[in-house]
Amino acid sequence: MPRKFSLALFSLLLVAGLAHGAGFERDFSFAAQRLEVRDLIGAITVEPATGDQWEVHVAVRGQDADPDRIDVVLSEGRDARLVVMFPEEQHDYVYPPLGEGKVSFSGFDGTEVEGFWNTVAHIFRNGFGSDRINVRAAGKGLEAWADITVRVPAGGEAAIYLGAGRLASADVRGDLRLDTHAAPVEVTGHTGPLVCDTGSAGVAVTGAVGDLLVDTGSGSVRVADHRGGTLTVDTGSGGVRIEGAETPHLLVDTGSGGVTAHAVVADVVEIDTGSGGVELDLVRLAGGEHVIDTGSGSVRVQLPADASATIAVDTGSGGIEHAMPGGVVVREGRGELELRVGGGEARMLIDTGSGSVTVAPR
Repeated sequence: MPRKFSLALFSLLLVAGLAHGAGFERDFSFAAQRLEVRDLIGAITVEPATGDQWEVHVAVRGQDADPDRIDVVLSEGRDARLVVMFPEEQHDYVYPPLGEGKVSFSGFDGTEVEGFWNTVAHIFRNGFGSDRINVRAAGKGLEAWADITVRVPAGGEAAIYLGAGRLASADVRGDLRLDTHAAPVEVTGHTGPLVCDTGSAGVAVTGAVGDLLVDTGSGSVRVADHRGGTLTVDTGSGGVRIEGAETPHLLVDTGSGGVTAHAVVADVVEIDTGSGGVELDLVRLAGGEHVIDTGSGSVRVQLPADASATIAVDTGSGGIEHAMPGGVVVREGRGELELRVGGGEARMLIDTGSGSVTVAPR
């Protein structure tokens, strides 16, 4: 074989090999009531569809993004399922968009389709045995990930599961569950039931209308401009900040982390922290029961000028201050106070193991 031809053939094969390993894409359009999407690593974007069809674009990227190693499987039907299947034996991955450091978690590796959907939540949380997925920004491992865009038709129901990367949704109207191991979740302008669940990452939700549940094992939570449904935030370790909420029921539970809730309109408020201070600013105080309980941390409550409530305060260690105009002290003792404001219609209980308590007008 002539030398020139050999070099030309080698160059052609090299270019083809690089193109083959640079990644590949898949596009899907289908009708369904519900869609479940599962991706191990990557960035997932959820947005509204222009019509009544689901539209999904999958872009598999990375130096090792080879369709012989990674597959994209769609099962159509009323309950459609899309899985990006990574190699079963592979547990170490390189994901440059991570920026720095690494994340590690146990979980389903995306290689099986049949039989896992009914127990996906359990598998996603607990994994199979002691196998762990390790994702690094650089170093040894398979460099491959899948970026996905999911377009949801109005009124559709979607459950999105992601291991590492990031997950964002904007302006979707439907029933949405966003569940990650170690990927932050950001939602803007959602209408309908919404669940955001992370193992170890933060959550930010702005402009949601409808029932909202945010659950993090470890990660901060920020909710802004929420209205029209129950607002529940549960975090094992992480601060919670709420900036504007109109809800029939506000429930916040943190194992360790402070809670700040400003400009809140709620019929019922329940805030419970194992360790962390609480700041609650109520625009309107309804006639129900409102409870604030912290194991260790100061509490500051701001009430509207026209508030009508009976406020009972109990602190194991810490001072109690009140500055409500027209407030009447019904009972006062060491570490306890009962205060009546207005007609005393609503019932507020404030209990802290260690920390001061302040009740003041907003």
